[in-house]
Amino acid sequence: MKIIKRLQKEYGDILCFNGANVYSKTPTDIYILPDNNHQGTLDSLLCKCGKVVYPALLEFADKFLCETETQKEKIEKWGGFRNFDRDKAMVAAAASVLKPGKTNRVSVLDDLWVSDKSKNTLKCFTDFLQQWLVKASSH
Repeated sequence: MKIIKRLQKEYGDILCFNGANVYSKTPTDIYILPDNNHQGTLDSLLCKCGKVVYPALLEFADKFLCETETQKEKIEKWGGFRNFDRDKAMVAAAASVLKPGKTNRVSVLDDLWVSDKSKNTLKCFTDFLQQWLVKASSH
C-alpha cells in the first residue's frame, strides 16, 4: 500500500487508482526505436536520416569507425562499442564535421538531419506520434 500511496501522491494527475490497481488516464502505447520493429535508439533513427540527407558524410563516418574498430587493442582499452554506441559515434562523427566543437544536439537542431528530405525515414515514428496524440487528446 505504501507504493500505491507514493504513486498516487507523485503521479495522481496522470494515473488513476482503483484499490490496488493502477492505470493510466491517457494511452500509454509503446514505440520501439528506430522503426517500431527493430531494437535501437534515437541515434539509430538519426543515422537513418543522416544517410538520406548526408550520404557521403555518413559513409565517411562509417569508414572512420571501421578503421577505428580495426585497432582492437585500443578499442578494448576503451571498453569497446556496446550495443548502440556505434550509432551514437556515427552521429557524433558527422556532427563534428557539420558543427565543429558543438554538441550533437546543436547539429540535429541546426542542420538538416530531420527535414523534408528525411521525412519518409521518420514516417513510421511520426505516424505513431500522431495516432498517440489523437488518442491522448480524446481522453
